Amino acid sequence: TASTEPRLWLYPTRAIRRKNLGEFILWSTLAGEDDRFATTQAPQNPAEQPRYRRWVDFARRLRLPLEFELGQRYRGDFHTLLASAHSLVTTSVGEGFGLAFLEPWLMGRPLAGRDLPEITQDFREVGIDLANLYPRLAVPLEWLDRDRLFGAVRTTLSEVMAAYGRIATASDLERAWNALGEGDRIDFGRLDEIAQEEVILQLTAHPDSRRMLSPPRLQLTERAAVRCNQGLVRKHFSLAGYGQLLLGIYRQLLARPAGPLQNADGAALLDRFLAPERLTLLRT
Repeated sequence: TASTEPRLWLYPTRAIRRKNLGEFILWSTLAGEDDRFATTQAPQNPAEQPRYRRWVDFARRLRLPLEFELGQRYRGDFHTLLASAHSLVTTSVGEGFGLAFLEPWLMGRPLAGRDLPEITQDFREVGIDLANLYPRLAVPLEWLDRDRLFGAVRTTLSEVMAAYGRIATASDLERAWNALGEGDRIDFGRLDEIAQEEVILQLTAHPDSRRMLSPPRLQLTERAAVRCNQGLVRKHFSLAGYGQLLLGIYRQLLARPAGPLQNADGAALLDRFLAPERLTLLRT
């Protein structure tokens, strides 16, 4: 039986490219009868507009239960909008500090979507429960134009390397391609917009193919975990908590003996930054 109120899956984001809007659209493709999806804001950067408008037009053509820029039309304040959500969602493939993984708990709302272990490791170390998030969304390679995708990886990798005065080798290309997934499965978040559209169209035309996704659905945080996470965020990531953290760092520095000044190895840092395994087409 349908509920009287739709379940709002809300992505509170300014939908720039690395926020991975295509993945949020994918989940709206698989929405249940009572589900509604929405983002809050459009990107302001003119360079981001063409890709964003393409996704908006794409979703509208498919008549998905998805509303864009809800934050600009909502009559209440932003906090009330967030609190009204069935769950907040993140599908981002790149974050700085990672507030998207902390702020939902302060409003007592669950969080669903993509995990970024490089960001969330620090949060997990203090006990924050993010077990329902997925580190990758695996889709069958057979749904994609493999040759076109391989060419996109080759071109993008070469451009990224060239921007830092380096030349991509055949070994680099092999490493980048292999990192997209395992065997005949590809991580949706590593794909470019064209490939993501191919996957969404497959799911639209053949809803039963949802069983080929891993995970096959968004998973909610348990209620007990929401309450626990709320307390942990307030304890460890409040202004007072950060004050204590900084104070501890300063004390550790003061306790160490002074030594000679050494420079970081710039080449080694660049090797890590440009590692082909880190290539994500949406972050270029």
